Amino acid sequence: MRKLLLSLSCIATLYGEQMYLYEVSSVLGVMENGKSTGMNSSLAYGLQLQYNDIDFFIKPELSYVYSPKIGLHESDATVSAHTLMFNGVYDVEYTALLTPFLKAGAGYQSISNNALVNTDSFLMSTGAGLKLNIKEQFSIKFETLVTWHDFHESNILVFGGLNFSFGYEDNVPAASTQTSEPLKTEPDQAIIVTTPPVTISKEDHNLTQTKSSNSEVSIRDTNGRLDSMTLFIPYLFRSYELDEESKTVLKGYANELRAQKSLIKIIGHTDTKGRRAFNQELSLKRASTVKDLFVEHGVSPERITVEGRGESEPMADSQDPVADKFNKRIEIKVQY
Repeated sequence: MRKLLLSLSCIATLYGEQMYLYEVSSVLGVMENGKSTGMNSSLAYGLQLQYNDIDFFIKPELSYVYSPKIGLHESDATVSAHTLMFNGVYDVEYTALLTPFLKAGAGYQSISNNALVNTDSFLMSTGAGLKLNIKEQFSIKFETLVTWHDFHESNILVFGGLNFSFGYEDNVPAASTQTSEPLKTEPDQAIIVTTPPVTISKEDHNLTQTKSSNSEVSIRDTNGRLDSMTLFIPYLFRSYELDEESKTVLKGYANELRAQKSLIKIIGHTDTKGRRAFNQELSLKRASTVKDLFVEHGVSPERITVEGRGESEPMADSQDPVADKFNKRIEIKVQY
């Protein structure tokens, strides 16, 4: 039962981890044909299209591979092969740099007519690969795929290529702050106005800056104890790792809180770029990373709960590229 719950938890964790709605990959590699096919290994290239906007952790992919000139064992003749596959793609885990994945599916291969080789066959496919993220929408893709033809012959395809991600959800909040004047808020709220300089205000705590930087806003009770804290963190693209400056700030709060009898809630937030499902999971990972740091510095894990709220509670105008960076933040709330 415990293993089943763990598996379900892992599936939930992996849900919706693609940042964009679509991915297209151009690939180039080698097709190693099985011995009984009578065909030599050959150059192959293709195109893959993946659709990410479904409420499931496996994403559909349509893949076409063409091998224009395949030599034959018993002849100087050559044939060409067209392979069409429909696969399900499963991202094992992701970081800001790497995305390993698994895939499996079915397809059909057509070989130009030649008496020495079979012409057409249905196939089953399975494989694994890795995407190396080099820029926000671009990654280098490496992949190995094994195909079984008519359930008895296997081929191996090894590819490398360029992956391009594109397509956004309409993530514009129903209401956003468009005013140039600071708004009156409740004591535990903050408003970022978008007219330079950007101002963050919480009670009598004020920070003013024209660009995103590591900044913290804390509120204390009448006894001087920490009541809540918000830390604005310059996360890298789709990253949940803390930079050194943020770690230093959070270590100070961990040292303060570890000796106290209090409950701590850590809440992660993202900006509005990307898929809502992706941002929801990313915000939870960001909160969990802060919890791990607190536990490492002596805070009991039983006292800490984590929550991810994705892009659902923006503090800044998401249409302003400067202000939208302030939506990437960690909130800590303390209950004594």
